[in-house]
Amino acid sequence: MRDILTLIFLLESLIPFTKAATLSSSATISSTTYCLQPDVPENCHVIFAQSGPYPVGTVAKYNCALGYERIGLDERKCSENGQWSGVAPLCAIDVAANKPAEQSSGQSTAQNAVLSLPNCALTDSSKSSWWSVNLLGTF
Repeated sequence: MRDILTLIFLLESLIPFTKAATLSSSATISSTTYCLQPDVPENCHVIFAQSGPYPVGTVAKYNCALGYERIGLDERKCSENGQWSGVAPLCAIDVAANKPAEQSSGQSTAQNAVLSLPNCALTDSSKSSWWSVNLLGTF
């Protein structure tokens, strides 16, 4: 039976998987639950400690391709219901990173668009305060 699940796992990786497909996203062998291959978003890869099908407790670690940033969790776990916990992350390019930024007012000035402290800039409290990033192109 495990050979059949391994074959299903391999076939699943070769064809697009949708919710409407006849393949299940989990399998039970001799009252042991396994998870099949989790979603793998574009520009992302998943690392496992073992090959699938994956027993309950297996951790899937998500990493993004070079130049992409992960949005979401970096790990998912095979649950007792045969489903992966959480939602697969996205891997995206931060088109605003290190681009010139401007702001309406404030003591500190926005120099570059960044997503972390201590490189932040505050505007004065007013109804018309703003902060913008020049993307230097159309996206």
